[in-house]
Amino acid sequence: MRGLLRFVFSPWLIVGSALSMLSVLVWWVGPLLRIGAFSPLEKPGVRAAVIALLVVVVIGRYVWRHWRARKASQRLTEGLVKPVESKAAPTTPGEQKSWASASQRPFKP
Repeated sequence: MRGLLRFVFSPWLIVGSALSMLSVLVWWVGPLLRIGAFSPLEKPGVRAAVIALLVVVVIGRYVWRHWRARKASQRLTEGLVKPVESKAAPTTPGEQKSWASASQRPFKP
């Protein structure tokens, strides 16, 4: 039962179902849409192009999100691997005072 629910609510199935419903809607209701005497989705080629555009947008969104996640993962990995440069503690009293005041932020209520 759990496997069936996981399949029914999987993102791929939901996106595929929504894309199929939109495609059917464009194909069957498209010729009925009119702006005055102009019917932009009357020809089958135009409807097919609109459906293809929908598919390209959905796939493009997936590719874009995957690419961004991959880049973020690479930046995170590089940040973890890169050695940390430590600042040396100040040795003279003048350096200590300037270092302490630079590291403290003023309190703003």
